[in-house]
Amino acid sequence: MNLTSLVYGLVVYIVVLLSLANGTVFMDDHCGGTIQHIGDRMYSQSQKYYRNNMDCITTLKATYDYQSISIDFDWIDFENAVAGCIDYLEVYDGPDTSATLIKRMCGRYEPADILSSGRYLTLRLVTDGTRTDKGFNLVFTSFHNTKLTDRPCNVTGQYRCDTYRCIDATLKCDGRDNCGDWSDEHDCPGSWLTVWAIIGIVTAALVLLTCGLILILALCGFCSSLCKTKRPRTTDEPTTQTTTDIAGYQMSNVTANTSLTQPPPYPYAAAPPTYSDTADALPQKEGIGE
Repeated sequence: MNLTSLVYGLVVYIVVLLSLANGTVFMDDHCGGTIQHIGDRMYSQSQKYYRNNMDCITTLKATYDYQSISIDFDWIDFENAVAGCIDYLEVYDGPDTSATLIKRMCGRYEPADILSSGRYLTLRLVTDGTRTDKGFNLVFTSFHNTKLTDRPCNVTGQYRCDTYRCIDATLKCDGRDNCGDWSDEHDCPGSWLTVWAIIGIVTAALVLLTCGLILILALCGFCSSLCKTKRPRTTDEPTTQTTTDIAGYQMSNVTANTSLTQPPPYPYAAAPPTYSDTADALPQKEGIGE
């Protein structure tokens, strides 16, 4: 796993944790049911990967009958092939799958936003038995558009987006794009900025950690090459020494091998007597010269 994949996975994990702290809906917990809510984040499943052999249908219902439903996708991740979708998510413009099919989605990308024409949107998640992936991550919101209707925003209980949507006031500064242009997250100290600050700190820490590990490994290799134990160097080159024998004669150019152990000095005897002293000391033979 390279650094980019690690950072991407960690960022997704942090976003998921922050989303869970704000409340999250899991589609596979509502198969066959209807969710009526002012707006929330929805994942395909609570586990990391969706299950095999699913055919889960969930309907989203706006809070009031004059409202519509918007879906803002963060990402989808479904198995696909050249021939077409294998696992997929379908969105229908109505209370069930008999309504008009708006879109079928698979692969890995960020789809465009989807708006209902009425009060309902229906989601259908279909998977086979070969492989599982991460599914989807989206935000759905109940809203009405002041530009399309004569109903203004309720100044006490709703927030007016820059896109002319009226959403519940509690959705402002919740870290989610309920307006479709992030205008509900403007001027929100300590909310969305905190999320990006955490992501930035974690990313920077991972980069610094990786660089530090590389530097440590490089230093260890350099020190290892310097600290290798070297074998003692021996030489057979002779050295010249000058010594003086006991009789007082100087001997030069005497060679010795420094790699050998020198024997102790030889115990020389006393110097021999001179020739004249030896002649006087010889005994005379009888009968010779007489």
